[in-house]
Amino acid sequence: MYQFPAGSYILIPRTTPHGQGNFTSAPVKLICSFTPGGFDHFFRDRIHLDKTVKRGDPEFQKRFDELRAKHRNHVEILGEWSP
Repeated sequence: MYQFPAGSYILIPRTTPHGQGNFTSAPVKLICSFTPGGFDHFFRDRIHLDKTVKRGDPEFQKRFDELRAKHRNHVEILGEWSP
């Protein structure tokens, strides 16, 4: 796992398996560019999920799994998501 300070830049080449997340209680701002587009819709839906269901709620994992399935063309499940 890598941790990047504020102002960091990272390029993740296409087809590179990776994951990202905020494992702190501090808010994070992220600016992303996707080429080709489409993956950005996953982020939009994920933000909605975070605003409507608390991460500790048992419903969160179920809804997150549904979200990953909905966006399966852009999201490959590499393992369990457990912050």
